[in-house]
Amino acid sequence: MFIIKKNCEKIMKYKPLRSLYYQNKDEYKNEYEKRVNSPATVFFDIKINGNMGFIVADWEVVSLIETIGRNNAEAAEIFCALPGVAQEYYKRKCLIDEIQTTNDIEGIHSTRKEIKDALGADETGKRLTRFQGIAKKYEKLLQTSPQNLPLKTCADIRNLYDEIVSREIDPDEQPDGIIFRNKTVFVFSPTQQKRHEGVNPEKKIIETMEEALRILEARDLPILIRIAVFHYFFGFIHPFYDGNGRMSRFISSYLLKENSFPLLALDLSHTIKEHKKAYYDAFRICNDKKNMGDVTPFAITFLEFLEMSSARMKENLREGAHRLERLREVIDKKLGKDDKQRERKGKLLFLLLQNALFALEPFSMQELQHYMGCSRTTLEKLISALTDEGFPVITDKKTRPHGYTLDPDRLDEASEEG
Repeated sequence: MFIIKKNCEKIMKYKPLRSLYYQNKDEYKNEYEKRVNSPATVFFDIKINGNMGFIVADWEVVSLIETIGRNNAEAAEIFCALPGVAQEYYKRKCLIDEIQTTNDIEGIHSTRKEIKDALGADETGKRLTRFQGIAKKYEKLLQTSPQNLPLKTCADIRNLYDEIVSREIDPDEQPDGIIFRNKTVFVFSPTQQKRHEGVNPEKKIIETMEEALRILEARDLPILIRIAVFHYFFGFIHPFYDGNGRMSRFISSYLLKENSFPLLALDLSHTIKEHKKAYYDAFRICNDKKNMGDVTPFAITFLEFLEMSSARMKENLREGAHRLERLREVIDKKLGKDDKQRERKGKLLFLLLQNALFALEPFSMQELQHYMGCSRTTLEKLISALTDEGFPVITDKKTRPHGYTLDPDRLDEASEEG
């Protein structure tokens, strides 16, 4: 039997030990003892400034995991109800944004066109396109079948590094050890203050990374906790001179996708970029000796990012799906009942509407031909007829080849006027 206390205090937010140290030394010591002796505490065989790393699976952690799961399920339900074209282009839009954003976080400029070209590049070709490695790996996140990316050994991490970012790394910052780096590396603040020293020497890097990889295999821990903790330890170890951030974010996205969070896998970097300061602050707090090895603050921050991503994605999909259905009805009412081309025009308009609401770029003529199953001449006549009838079909003549889409706002206005 459960007893519910009236006027019970709100569950307090989890406080970093580092913060308590400056507020009350006695409370700091008592809280540390309470946490390390809690049955909800899990220890890791990795030391942070001499202290054994640990996480406390408290109510805040549990609540976040529950909310993320609920948002993810609702978003997936909305997504699965969308037409196939909307699904395909929405995922591709998110993919390109995610790759561009993970580069942006590291201060690496990349355009959507560069990423699109990298996604379309021939992997067997001799000429390597910029960002081809990371683009091709991220593209596999769109596939529904399991990818079975090996993440069991340090050699697996190095192989992934060579595939994803090695081509974009300056020659003097390439790994110079047996697997990882051989020299000391520091993480600096924006004002060039030393924030963190990566694990040294390489033998220790290898030992610590092997232990971090074992965390991913700890099936008795919820997968979202394992992903969050591994993400932290990857940054703490800092196995490479450059590319660590892009590597850890890709690995997290891959693990999310492989563990039934495919949409979240395409939005992680977006949220991290929006809350970049909180992201790096979470690392700084847990790296601090006064935090006594407690990685819970980072895990909570990471889970909060996933909660924000899942909520935003759910609302975006819900809004897009609602607008798609409403404007589909507008199209149906606006098309002439006796028009012999009604069915074909309706199909074309619905395709263009899906593109407008869920895609990153307009359809090419070749794409429209593929979906419509008709010739270029027939399509051009249909587009011309629809334009004459007042449908806001947009032909983007600035691009080569020309792009085709629909203006949903004008369609909205037309329905209101009608």
